[in-house]
Amino acid sequence: MSPGDWFFDAAYSMKARGAMTGDGVTGMFDPYKPMTRAMIAQVIYKKNAPYVISPSCNKPDVDQNEWYARAINWCVDRRIMTGYDDGSNLFGTNDTITREQMCKVVFGCSYSNLADASREKYDKLLGTEQTSDWAVPYVIWAVDKGVINGIDNHDGTYSLDPQGELTRCQAAQVFVNSINAGIM
Repeated sequence: MSPGDWFFDAAYSMKARGAMTGDGVTGMFDPYKPMTRAMIAQVIYKKNAPYVISPSCNKPDVDQNEWYARAINWCVDRRIMTGYDDGSNLFGTNDTITREQMCKVVFGCSYSNLADASREKYDKLLGTEQTSDWAVPYVIWAVDKGVINGIDNHDGTYSLDPQGELTRCQAAQVFVNSINAGIM
């Protein structure tokens, strides 16, 4: 990372807060590495309740002896992240989180009402038709609140890329945007 990178301030801010440090393997920030659902839970937990122990979430893919267990248990207990609604009872621990899933997660951290969100900013982004039906209200809310702003196409337009993988640098920016908006 260097000070000229678009994400530098956000990454530095999250590191200074102790919420996003190295990737656990190399110790480097690794900005373009995709974020897993476990990583997102860990960041939220470290920012909000790093010493709180919650009951086991009873998800078959959450090993209670792994680094992410306390974070996932806490997020599930507070209904910030609950796992998949497909009947599998899986959290998706090592699955890469998508941009639209992240919108729902940030909403889960807020005390907001989806009905208060305006579609105006959302409708200006390219690729909104790729948003999953279940995610549309969360993505509209996140865009309206400035949590997610789209990817710069370098031609004056921005693309939503709702089903794209959320990278570490994008996650840092989403978290900082959420903090600045008073959501987290």
